[in-house]
Amino acid sequence: MGMIMREIEIDYKGESYDISMNMGLINKIESAGVNILSLQICLDEGGIPPLSLLSTMFAICLSSTGKRVTPDDVWAYITSGGDGTAKAVAACRVLLASMFIDTGTKDAKK
Repeated sequence: MGMIMREIEIDYKGESYDISMNMGLINKIESAGVNILSLQICLDEGGIPPLSLLSTMFAICLSSTGKRVTPDDVWAYITSGGDGTAKAVAACRVLLASMFIDTGTKDAKK
C-alpha cells in the first residue's frame, strides 16, 4: 500500500516554497471544503475548476510552509492577469498530482 508523503516545490510570486504533501495536509484542504478528486477530474477533462477552490487549496499549502497567505491573496494573484494566472494554475496542477498515489497506470511511466 502506498503512502501520501511527497516533497514538492511550487512558485508563488517569484519565490519557491517546499511543500510536504501528506495526509494531514490533504485533510486540511478537504476540511476547508475543497474536493481534490473533483478538481483533478475537472483538470483531466480539460475543464477549468472553480478558482475559489484552487485559491483555498494553494493558500493552505503555502501556509503549511509558514508563509502568511490567505485564499484572498491567492485569488488576487490568480485573477490579476499576466503570468501569475498561468503560474498559479500550473502550481495547482502540481499540488493536485502530488496528492494521488502513483499506481503505475496512465502516464506514470513517462
